[in-house]
Amino acid sequence: MKQLADLIQVSISQESPAWLRLVGCMVVLLIVLQAGKLIYRLIQEGGKAFQYGRSFLLKITLWRVLAYLFLSAFMVPLSPLISDGVQELEQRFFSPVYVNSDTSAFVLRCYEMELSRHCSEKEMQVVKSWTEKAAAAIGCTPLDIYQVAFVECSLDPFRVRTDGGAAGWIQFTNTGLHGLGASLSEVKAACKRRDTEYIMALAHAYLTQFGKPLPDAPAVYVAVAAAGHAGQTDAAHVIYTRSQHPNEYKANSALWDGWTVERGKVLRLARNIDGRITVGDLAGCLAAKKVELLKKY
Repeated sequence: MKQLADLIQVSISQESPAWLRLVGCMVVLLIVLQAGKLIYRLIQEGGKAFQYGRSFLLKITLWRVLAYLFLSAFMVPLSPLISDGVQELEQRFFSPVYVNSDTSAFVLRCYEMELSRHCSEKEMQVVKSWTEKAAAAIGCTPLDIYQVAFVECSLDPFRVRTDGGAAGWIQFTNTGLHGLGASLSEVKAACKRRDTEYIMALAHAYLTQFGKPLPDAPAVYVAVAAAGHAGQTDAAHVIYTRSQHPNEYKANSALWDGWTVERGKVLRLARNIDGRITVGDLAGCLAAKKVELLKKY
């Protein structure tokens, strides 16, 4: 295009002979006329395309709008089912989340990079050391514990829950601290002064108190979520219910209830939020949060 413009400029310059200027002017005229015709046809065809497209659209008139409103009123009672259907289509087909079973050194490094956002180098070494000790003691990997800690505290060992009801690496509660010789107020104080040794030693004591192996992330999470159910692996096993454990359910339902894993896809559907928190819910939550973290790296 630049070469053509240069050629036209040379041909119509005052230094060029008259016949060449005539040819150059004719070329310019032809280009302008051709461009004008193209623009005209584009506008013409665009109008036809618009009219054709309108034939596929519903006609909007006052009476039609009233009719649509009348018919929509019958759909209102079905709105929960419709919402659930749209949600299921989205999670199954439009933007599915797949289980990531990768346990490589790269994945471990991703969790450690997330940990480094909340800890100094010295604090991070303490966390890693105690995590390795705990993992060796209960028969899992450090990655399994990191997965649980990411859900519980976003890998911030000094985090205190906004309502003050939990704090630390595995979000200790008054109930969870029973028998460990520590109180929640002491854990909060340790978080405030960033006492990594205290917090991680307490987490180690909690995880090793059961005297049974916790071989993977879901097993570790069940033990952290409800000590009395440590060792349960059946996905259908119920940990909390809305009716029998109202406080525990209320505090955790937004995070846990409704998760499931089907054919390698992690789903959370409204119809699965049934007032019961199961081992399967915790496993699904872990799987979704792992994908969430790995997307960042």
